Amino acid sequence: FVASLIGAPRATGHTRLDGSFTEAAARGKALFESKAMCATCHKPPLYTSREMVPVGKSGVPADVPTLLGVYRHASFFVKGTARTLENAVDVAVDFVKIPLSASEKADIVEFLYQLTPKGGAPLGIWPDIDSAEGVEPTVNPWVEFADPVDASRPGTSAADAARPFLKLETAEGVEVPGHLALDGWRVRFVPDAPLAEGAAYVFRVLPGLPFQSGGELDAERRTQFRTATSPVGTWPLTAAMQVQLSFPPGAPPTPVPLLLQARSAATPSEPLGVVIAPTMLATQQRQPAWVRVDGDRVLLAPFAVPVTPTAVANASQVTGRVTHVEGGVVRKIEGTLRLSGPGIDVPEVPFVIDAMP
Repeated sequence: FVASLIGAPRATGHTRLDGSFTEAAARGKALFESKAMCATCHKPPLYTSREMVPVGKSGVPADVPTLLGVYRHASFFVKGTARTLENAVDVAVDFVKIPLSASEKADIVEFLYQLTPKGGAPLGIWPDIDSAEGVEPTVNPWVEFADPVDASRPGTSAADAARPFLKLETAEGVEVPGHLALDGWRVRFVPDAPLAEGAAYVFRVLPGLPFQSGGELDAERRTQFRTATSPVGTWPLTAAMQVQLSFPPGAPPTPVPLLLQARSAATPSEPLGVVIAPTMLATQQRQPAWVRVDGDRVLLAPFAVPVTPTAVANASQVTGRVTHVEGGVVRKIEGTLRLSGPGIDVPEVPFVIDAMP
């Protein structure tokens, strides 16, 4: 479902019939990536750095959005201050304070009207920026595209065609031996042996990767991650855990209980899966998430927290330490998380995860 939202038709009313850029859009692309410095934050090929900037174009903290298919939007920026793409470009140019002529801005606008997934735009890569710490040493990094990899040459499989373009490397640039496995439009890198514990790696997808649509990947896609060390205890797969957090910090505690139940064991392609369910507010809500135990450190995926009967906050930066192990199984974790949402941004909110009585 998320992939369907990211994807956009290759051809628009502005592109050439085959979806390729017009001359004006090509000039705009060159300006976007050089003089106008737009690509500093809106990095190809996803056209976003996926970072949070402390002061965005609306004067408040903001995520850097992807610009793929941005021509379909009806309002722009956190406060919706621009209602056309032309207005949005004016605001962006004023923000970066780089002088551009009217024709240069027009070329950038034309580029954005034609900026669609071309040559199999990557829809996802894993481990991603939200799950790059404490990755299992048996990890199979993967990347997924909007088009299948080209395997039209006689005697060539899609894995053979893709292999020169996908590389897993150590932090020192040493290539990790392995092979590829294709699952639909997802391509997995399968190392020949488990990775070293507590080590850093880079998964790279190189430009030129060919697709059945006739296009090629036009910019490198990469992700960095660090593997976990041996856990001090295993996650309970049969017993539920209880999450308690007190909000706001420093005020009289108001516990917000959540039930955390394992739903799947870790695999080479996916981390340990859990389901988070509120037990007081919004009890119909069920959220799949992942959890990792890295030595005595515990990392949990961001999740939604109902804070009133009608309001929900986002819990992110969820990190803790194992403080009790019993029979080799984790029984208690203590840590902090960040709660954010409209009108709320509170770091260092304490939480406790412990076994159900």
